[in-house]
Amino acid sequence: MTDTTTDSARANPASAEQPDRTGWARFFYSIGLLRESPAAMLGLSLVMLWVFVAIFADVITVWGPNEYDYSAISVPPLTVDGHWLGTDISGRDIWSRLAYGARATLTVAPAAILVCYFVGITMGMLAGYYGGWIDSILISRISDIILSFPLIILFIIIITVFGASALNIIVAVTLASSPGIGRIVRGLTLDLRNLEYVSAAQIRGERSLYIMAVELLPNARGPLIVDACLRMGYTVITIGILGFLGLGLPPPDPDWGGMVSESRTMATVPGMAYMPIIPSIAVSSLVIGFNLLADGLREISTRD
Repeated sequence: MTDTTTDSARANPASAEQPDRTGWARFFYSIGLLRESPAAMLGLSLVMLWVFVAIFADVITVWGPNEYDYSAISVPPLTVDGHWLGTDISGRDIWSRLAYGARATLTVAPAAILVCYFVGITMGMLAGYYGGWIDSILISRISDIILSFPLIILFIIIITVFGASALNIIVAVTLASSPGIGRIVRGLTLDLRNLEYVSAAQIRGERSLYIMAVELLPNARGPLIVDACLRMGYTVITIGILGFLGLGLPPPDPDWGGMVSESRTMATVPGMAYMPIIPSIAVSSLVIGFNLLADGLREISTRD
C-alpha cells in the first residue's frame, strides 16, 4: 500500500503537495490564493481601503459629518487647514461626510447582500434539489413575476411606498435580487445533485438539509462568491442612485448619492466641480474594487 501511494505521489506531485480538502476547506484555500491574482489584490486593496475609512471614520476625521463651519463655505480642497477635501455649499467638511458615507454604504450593502443570498440560496437549493412543484412555484412563477420589473423601477416603487430607510433598502435589494440568485443556485444544484458524493451521503442516510448545506453549497461556492462580489458593486450603485433621487438613507445621515445630488448644480461653476466629483469618485472606486475582486476570484476558481 505504501509503495502504491508513493508511486502515485511521484506521478502527480501536485496531488502530493495538496491534500484532499472538503468543500469548505477548499473555499478557505481559494481565498488564500488571492495573492496570486493582481486584479484580485488591487480590488481587495480598494475595498479594504474604504472598509478602513468606514471603521475608523471617528478617528480619521476632524469635523463631524453634519457640523457646519461658516467661516469656510465652498472652499476647494487643500486650501484651508482641517478641510483637506474642501467643504460643500453649507460649510460641511467633504472628507468627513465621505468617510461617514462609506460607513453607511458598507453597512447597508453587505447586510442587503447577506439577506438576499440567504433567501436566494434557500430558494435555489430547494428548487434544484427537490424539483417538482417546489421548483415550479419558487423559480418559474415567483421569479418570473419579480424579474419582469426593471430593477431600478422596482427599487423606486418599494422605497416610495414604504419610505426611505436602511431597512427598506435591504428589503428592496432582497426582493429584487433573490430570484436571480435562486436561478443561479438552482442550476448549480441540478448539476451537482447527481454526483457520487451526494449519492454517498444519501446512502449514509444523511438528511436533506445536511446534504444541501455541507455537500452541495460548498461545492457551488465559486460562481456564488464571484456573483456576490458583482452584486455588492451593483448594490453600492443602487444605494448611490437612490440617494441621488432623494430615496436613499434619510438625512442627516451622509450618503454618497445624496452628496452628488446636493452639489450637482455646482458642477458647471468654475472651481466648484469638486463637490459632485469627489463622492462620484468614491462610488466608482468602491464599485471597481468589487468588480476587480470578482474578476480575480473568477480567475482563481477556474484554476482550483
